[in-house]
Amino acid sequence: MSEQKNQGCCDTRKAGCCNFQWMRPNVDGQELIEVVRSAFMHLENTLRGVLPSSRESSLVWTNLEQACMWSTKSLVMTHQMVPDEVNDPIKEPETINVSAKE
Repeated sequence: MSEQKNQGCCDTRKAGCCNFQWMRPNVDGQELIEVVRSAFMHLENTLRGVLPSSRESSLVWTNLEQACMWSTKSLVMTHQMVPDEVNDPIKEPETINVSAKE
């Protein structure tokens, strides 16, 4: 059986399983992200026209935003740029050095 790396899920009990690296989607991923965001905006506009203002509708907006965030994360993880595709003027965020006080 061949070993396959699953980028969407990890065993959180193992050290180093989480990916905290900055990632940028390739062109296909960027286009899909725009499609997803547009769909979420359309859904939000539709719901705002029919839902009354309430605690429950506040939860709708929070969870809709969260669903859009995780959808985007899924696309970024699936459609990552490979190193030779990176010729973009946008730079990766600088690494913050967190060290003990001297």
